[in-house]
Formats: sequence, structure tokens, C-alpha cells
Amino acid sequence: MKPSQTQVHHSSGSVCQFGNFRTGVSLHSHTMHSKEYLGRLPSYIAKFPIGSYIIEREVGRLHLYEGRIFDFNKLFWTPPLSPREAEELERGQIEKLGLAPLVSLTDHDNVEAGKQLRMLAATANAPVSVEWTVPYEETEFHIGVHNLPASRADRWMSEFAGCTRRSRNDWIRDILASLNDEKNVLTVLNHPYWDAESIGPVEHRETLKRFLVNFQGFFHAIELNGMRSRKENREVLQLGAALDMPVVSGGDRHGLEPNAVLNVTHATTFEEFVHEVRNELSGEVLLMP
Repeated sequence: MKPSQTQVHHSSGSVCQFGNFRTGVSLHSHTMHSKEYLGRLPSYIAKFPIGSYIIEREVGRLHLYEGRIFDFNKLFWTPPLSPREAEELERGQIEKLGLAPLVSLTDHDNVEAGKQLRMLAATANAPVSVEWTVPYEETEFHIGVHNLPASRADRWMSEFAGCTRRSRNDWIRDILASLNDEKNVLTVLNHPYWDAESIGPVEHRETLKRFLVNFQGFFHAIELNGMRSRKENREVLQLGAALDMPVVSGGDRHGLEPNAVLNVTHATTFEEFVHEVRNELSGEVLLMP
């Protein structure tokens, strides 16, 4: 098997610098169909004494005077954009670079964005994609599953949901193996160094090692994430080199600005892009200004 190749390009916003590529690909961004649960919020706020004091005071007042009990694990917010608005936002940034756009929207454990886009003539070929939450030991990992067969997407989501509720290594392995058999599906290990459950950086890294020992062979790429730190993304590039896996971008946009990182490719369809990553082991990542 040929070695993987990952190149990182820095954009100045100039059109002419991308003459060697035909297409820009936006992977991993969110729409109003993502539920962003707030269970981790108290631990984040605790790092900032003033913010922690204000939150504890206001929650205490509501509990004391109104009898309201806050369970942050049941509270969530949703990103502001509809699937069509999100697709247009990502498409617009890519077209300004003089590239043809391919956009894969990946809401948390939800494929409604891709399904809705496929109902519109202008986006009838949109990939049906998802960011799948996989509990593992004391933490969880997020897997970008891009370009599910539209006719079987709901069936796949039932499998994902069941595994998320009752995660077992054999079940994870069976699902990943079946996804690997879908030749036009791309599976990406998103933000691998993100300590999602705040178990501690050392323990998370050890858990990641065990996760990769079990399942590395079923992933086609790992993600350089537009919302994570430069230091963390450097480590992702090192991990990709160590594992001989391509690194692809995932912007992880939740708001009103387009993805901070893109992929550039010679492919003209999403299926061709999947083939490029899976079979050519190639990743061309573009860092936006």
C-alpha cells in the first residue's frame, strides 16, 4: 500500500494560487439540527472564577425562589443556520476562491440536513452525512461519516443510535467494518485529541491509543479541526504521519462564519473525493486567513 500524503496549504484569499486544484471541500459543519448539550458547561465555567460565581448565584436564586432545578445534561442549544443557509455559506466561501464547491454537513447524530438538501433541485446531490457520537470507556469519540447511501441513511442512523446508547467494542467494530464496505463512504476520526468528557489529557490520550488499537483500520482519515488549537492540530499531523493515515480538514462551524479550514482536490464529485482519500491516501488541507 502506498504511504499517505498530507499537505497543508495557507490561503491568502487569492484566487490564482489554486490553479492546480479544481474543487474546494467543506467537511464537518453544523446546522439547526445539531443539539449542543450543556453538560460540560459547569466544568468549563469553573475555570473562570467570576463566571463561575455568577452562574452559581443565578442558578441558586432560581432554585431558591422559583423551585427550578437545572440539569445541564438535559439543556441544549442549536446552531442558527438551516441546512440551506449553511450550504450556501460554505459554498460561497469556496466559490470566492475560484473553486467548485462540495459541502458535507455533519450534525450531531442527525442526518436531516443532507436529506433536506437532497429534496432541492440545486442541491440534489448533497451528501448525507453525520457526526456520530461513540462512547468508549470513560470518554467518547466523534466520527465523521460522510456520504451515506441516501436510501439507507435512516437504517444506518438506527444502528448508530443503538450503539451510542449501549456501546460495545464488538458493535462498534461491526458498524465500522460495514461502513468500510460502503465504497463511497468516508469515515473520519474527528478532533481525536479533544477530551470530550474532561477525564484529563493524560487519560484521554491513553484511551485514544486503545481506541486506535481496536479500530484504526476502519478509519480513512483523521481530522485537522478548525476549532481546535494550533498545538493540538500539529499533534494531529504528527499522529497522521505516525499512523500513515491521511489528514483531512473539518471546520466544525457552528455559527455564522464559514469553516476555517477546507480541503482542496482535483476531484469533481464527492465520490471522487472519497476515492482520493481512501485509495490515494491523499489529504490536501487549506487553512483560511
